[in-house]
Amino acid sequence: MKLKKIIHILPSDTIGGVETAAKTSNGIKTEKFFLVLKFLCKPSNKKDPITLFLSAFEIFISSLKIVQNNPDFIIVSLWKSCLASLLIKVLNPKTKIILFLHLPKSMNFLDYFFSKIVGKLAYQVWGDSFTTIKNRTNELGIDKVKERKIISFIRNKLAKNVQPSFQPHFIFWGRFHSQKRIDLALKFFKVVSDQNKNSKFVLIGPDCGKLKSLKELSKKLRLNSKVKFYNSMNMNEIIEYSKESSFFLQLSSDEGLAMSVVESMQLGLIPIVTNVGEINNYCVHKENCLIYENLEVTSKEVFRLINNPDEMINLRNNAAAKWAYSSTYREDLARTLDEII
Repeated sequence: MKLKKIIHILPSDTIGGVETAAKTSNGIKTEKFFLVLKFLCKPSNKKDPITLFLSAFEIFISSLKIVQNNPDFIIVSLWKSCLASLLIKVLNPKTKIILFLHLPKSMNFLDYFFSKIVGKLAYQVWGDSFTTIKNRTNELGIDKVKERKIISFIRNKLAKNVQPSFQPHFIFWGRFHSQKRIDLALKFFKVVSDQNKNSKFVLIGPDCGKLKSLKELSKKLRLNSKVKFYNSMNMNEIIEYSKESSFFLQLSSDEGLAMSVVESMQLGLIPIVTNVGEINNYCVHKENCLIYENLEVTSKEVFRLINNPDEMINLRNNAAAKWAYSSTYREDLARTLDEII
């Protein structure tokens, strides 16, 4: 049997959850298929006309190269990949498109527009969670008879790692992006730090346009000695920093599965999160997390936990246990593609 050729297309090689998960699948080979990962253009945060033109040109050239590879299937994530898939489909109509969705709602008009078109052409529609599939396919008006699949968005299987600590030590890893509401997280940490001189907050990730303003806010709140910003790290480096933390703090406005929240739970951190996206289906308030309510109420919950070590240990154990038997992204992707073929 001839191996099917599958290409997973992403806009650029950035350090987001979608990209880091996809990298774990690059080079998968079974008796039925092999999969490779392709990035369309170089990463850039610039929005000037020249950069946008060069980016569009790179997408066009990369799409032509993918057509030359004659893939049987292309998996497209994020709207620039959707744009590329339209060109690929025109030039090679036999290529089947799998649309992979990662957020419960479109991020902007272009995301909505191109995802909607590709949703009509797609062979199947995948999502990182039940919430993403349900909400996004409704938003895009995707035909209900089109097959949908949920792919595990767990990048790695991680062992519980956190040291027994009963201090208000917080950590975040992810993109410094407006969606993550790190500004709100800093304001929350300010309330906590005013009541405990030992509090600290470590933030790790790539700048997606918000790092400068977040550092300015930290300075304005007089948190500079307690808040540390770091560039992107690999998972092993993040694990080392997480050892001294008690809580994972992420107060996003929107999420799909929220990969870093899942990773934090596996490590035994207690997530403090907003009840958005798929988080609602795996984070249970006071059982394996704290659901953020407001600055005052949630800060009181933090200090109540710190003063109740047994309850804090129980939440840590419950958080880690939630994902103990889940499959990884790579495992789920390989199984699903084998079934399709």
